[in-house]
Amino acid sequence: MQAFHSHFIKLCLALNSNISVERSTLRWAFILIQVMKVTEEQEIVRYLLKTPYLRQSPPKTLDRDDFDHLLEHVEGCSPADGAATLTAFVVECIVRSILFLPSIPNHWVLTGGGTFNPTLVLAIKRALKDRVQTFSELNLPHYNLEATGYAFLAVRHLAGLPITFPETTGVKEPITGGIYHNITD
Repeated sequence: MQAFHSHFIKLCLALNSNISVERSTLRWAFILIQVMKVTEEQEIVRYLLKTPYLRQSPPKTLDRDDFDHLLEHVEGCSPADGAATLTAFVVECIVRSILFLPSIPNHWVLTGGGTFNPTLVLAIKRALKDRVQTFSELNLPHYNLEATGYAFLAVRHLAGLPITFPETTGVKEPITGGIYHNITD
């Protein structure tokens, strides 16, 4: 570690006095900067993970704006560092979700827009020890998954069947939900 600090001090002195800098000194400085960024990223992620929602036991649900207040913690970051921090946060949230499961899944299947982010998918695969595949990797149709889900719920509603249950969303009793609007009337 002493050599590390020595190289960094040499770099600072060289930059301030226009002296030529050895390639190895530049490499050490780059490593120090990366370590400082990772440390800062980890501190932000640790803070973000303190949000009460993440400790709440299921059933629970989120709105897409529920974490907006946390974005202020990455406002000063470069776009790359902000993306890296938020990616680490998402991955850690997924890993921590295991705490609420009755057993650890043998396999995970990812779907949604995040699966088009190769950095996010790779980070999730690493965190979950490669027990992960995306819908695309399984040759499943992922472009219409949400529409298919809404169609399924609509058919259940029209048949008078419940679409939400106490075990999944915390409602008091199973409910059909929704209102049917006949546009031909």
